[in-house]
Amino acid sequence: MDSQKYKIVLIIGFILTLIVLLGIIKTQYDTIKSQEAMVEKTMVEFKELKDGTVRAQAQYTQDLEKFAKQSKINLDPIQNDIQSLNAKIVGISTILTSTPGFVGQNLGSSGTKPRDKPTVTTVPCPSGGEVVCPDVFGYQSNVQTLSLTEPFQNNLQIPLGQVEFKAWEAKPWNLTIMPRSYSVTTILGQDEDGRHYNYHKFEIKTGGKSYTVPISESKFIEQLPEAEFRFSPRIYLGIAAGARVYPELQPEIAPNVGVALFTYGQTKTNPDFTFLHLGASYNSQSNTAGIMVTPVTYNLGQHIPLIDNLHLGPAVTLDTELGVTVSGNVLVGL
Repeated sequence: MDSQKYKIVLIIGFILTLIVLLGIIKTQYDTIKSQEAMVEKTMVEFKELKDGTVRAQAQYTQDLEKFAKQSKINLDPIQNDIQSLNAKIVGISTILTSTPGFVGQNLGSSGTKPRDKPTVTTVPCPSGGEVVCPDVFGYQSNVQTLSLTEPFQNNLQIPLGQVEFKAWEAKPWNLTIMPRSYSVTTILGQDEDGRHYNYHKFEIKTGGKSYTVPISESKFIEQLPEAEFRFSPRIYLGIAAGARVYPELQPEIAPNVGVALFTYGQTKTNPDFTFLHLGASYNSQSNTAGIMVTPVTYNLGQHIPLIDNLHLGPAVTLDTELGVTVSGNVLVGL
């Protein structure tokens, strides 16, 4: 009997040591994450970073098709293709960038080019002879040119093309629009709750140069995540109430601490169910320590305001006197 008690004590000591180590690791990990996220405490849905990249926080919806119709997006060809890949649409990202436009009056030329063969215009006089008309602005001697640029926010001007005017021709205007390419780079991030974050960068390439264009609006709508089974160890504190059924029947109350190894739910941090809690407990009525196993718990916290990760489940305890206790265990996740 003493040998069996000694083995149980060793097992309890091992479990407590494991819990302490997991607690230290979790504390260090949370500290690092909190330091990294310290500057993000005032996070907003839309944020512009230093180099023109913007961040958009996702918004959840139950109906992606409704959002697609509102945004005039045709999902039919996408659905057909994605089904062939055994995949599904989980989110839609839209980006809007705009230019304020420009109205110019009395614009001067941005440059001139000499006329190849300038001619002199003469006007006959009633008394005879001719008078040479002066070319005051040089319109008859030079091709008038006007460079076109497209204005964006932050005083950004992107070359668009050039206009030429030849005053001596019946059809005097020449228009050149420069070739340009548009590119949008989107990086998708995901946090522990399954929520996504988009990082966008919009660029226009023209004239051998790339210009980063400010983004005035960014929106991302995604489907609510589906529940899934995860290996996600987490420390829980609990209080169990029940009865010691062996070797004799007596009521029992046992504070306990343990680790849940698996979870099931939409999010990692607030699961619907947890599975296989292994922990150590103290039976206050029989004054014995024990090994407690809680096979499954349900998260009551999701139905109670201001409380997260309040779990309830059945538990079985084997104590140092080889007593067996059956109880209900109420647990709070750390």
